[in-house]
Amino acid sequence: MGTVVIKLGGAAITDKAKENTLSPNLDTLVDKVARIYQTQVLPQGRSMVLVHGTGTFGNIRTCWVTMAAHEPTNHGCHAKERGHIHRPALLPHHRERHTVPTSTMSTREPRIMELHSEVLRRLENHRARLPVFGLTANVNKTYHGEISAESRTQLIKRVRECLSRHLIPVIVGETAFDVALGTTIVSGDALMHVLATGLETRGPGPGPRV
Repeated sequence: MGTVVIKLGGAAITDKAKENTLSPNLDTLVDKVARIYQTQVLPQGRSMVLVHGTGTFGNIRTCWVTMAAHEPTNHGCHAKERGHIHRPALLPHHRERHTVPTSTMSTREPRIMELHSEVLRRLENHRARLPVFGLTANVNKTYHGEISAESRTQLIKRVRECLSRHLIPVIVGETAFDVALGTTIVSGDALMHVLATGLETRGPGPGPRV
């Protein structure tokens, strides 16, 4: 008994050379996931959890805006593919002004959900008829990339509920505000860490084991 957690990286499911484009190898990857589920997970009485990245669907463009002038500092506009958006260096005439990050995060979230829906559709429509159930991380705020204890607890609770119903949770990271770093995307690696520590072996008795 136990739980198998598999991460489908953003580089594997999207075309890294073209923004908002699925990888041509996505169906091959889905075939491999289905084969693992049918030949290893089910025969061994295990459960499975899937985590996938956002790839180019999660690209972020952020500009630092001065509170005083409310004008974008063009030198501070840059794209960041994944992870944290760090504050760029300010020009001398901006250093005395307080700055706050703004970004097109609101336009990224629908793109990420579009990717999530397509991954779910491919898994559902596979001939293996995988019993998948889509979940978002549901994390609105992080601190230095760390997911709060409350968010971790809620995610593990929802995953356990899916597993108790013999479903395969499919989880995607999402846009979030980082208290220390500005805007960010909750990465697949961060979610893997939460799952690995939250679904760890709990000793004899019912419950998932990793």
